[in-house]
Amino acid sequence: MYGPEDHINIPLVFRNMAANYITLGQYTHALYLYKMSFGIYQKVHGTRNNPDTARIFRSIGWLYQQKRDYKLAKHYFMKSLGILCRLYGRASEEKCNCNSPTPTCCDTEGDWNGINENHGAEVEWEWRYLLTLTCRCYNNVDHKDIAGILLDLGFNSYLARCEHINLYYRYAVQEESEKLLKDAGSMFKRLGILSKVANTLRNRGVNLSEMENFSEANSCFFHSLVLYQDIYGSNVNNIDVATVLKDMGINFLAQHEVNMKSTVISTKRS
Repeated sequence: MYGPEDHINIPLVFRNMAANYITLGQYTHALYLYKMSFGIYQKVHGTRNNPDTARIFRSIGWLYQQKRDYKLAKHYFMKSLGILCRLYGRASEEKCNCNSPTPTCCDTEGDWNGINENHGAEVEWEWRYLLTLTCRCYNNVDHKDIAGILLDLGFNSYLARCEHINLYYRYAVQEESEKLLKDAGSMFKRLGILSKVANTLRNRGVNLSEMENFSEANSCFFHSLVLYQDIYGSNVNNIDVATVLKDMGINFLAQHEVNMKSTVISTKRS
């Protein structure tokens, strides 16, 4: 129908098919289709830094998040963030000074680098350095796609916390998640996307509640609830409001449980 096999609309079809494969749990097929889409975008755009490539890497991040491979998910979310910051932010000319033997360790432009199911050691890089470089970009620009990636990174860090037993690591990851979610919420607020602000506040509340910071968690839930009520008006019978109320209840019960444990410990000591 479109003629050339690298028509710009074909990757969109591949991406939609890949999303269906992810839903079915067929990640290898989905990854192959993303690779096909990436190849066509490279032919059409002739540059690595374009929104379509950023969307491909973000989609791959979601794929690995579904597979519970949060390190790889973070890797591709960061690639997407790097592209978006180069496009919409104040692109930094600073070069990486790290001594990593892997030449792609600080690549934020988004080349394919042989995306497949067997990444291995090439993704064992210090992603925080990339975030430091891109921070100075996204802190100087408001764009919904950048805010969306920050939200993805924050939620991904929260999910990664659930996979680790080491308490120090878990709390470090949660603090990382808190910062990213806060940045995302602030950007959505400046952009006037209230539903995204409310959703980000709810995610922050869940994260803070897991950190046993119940007071701040309740504050996030309350402000999220207020925003949803502003959005929906008198029609408060919807899933968003119900979800926030549920989270507030869980937060209250968790706080009560911690208080009861503290009381029991104090009683035993006395």
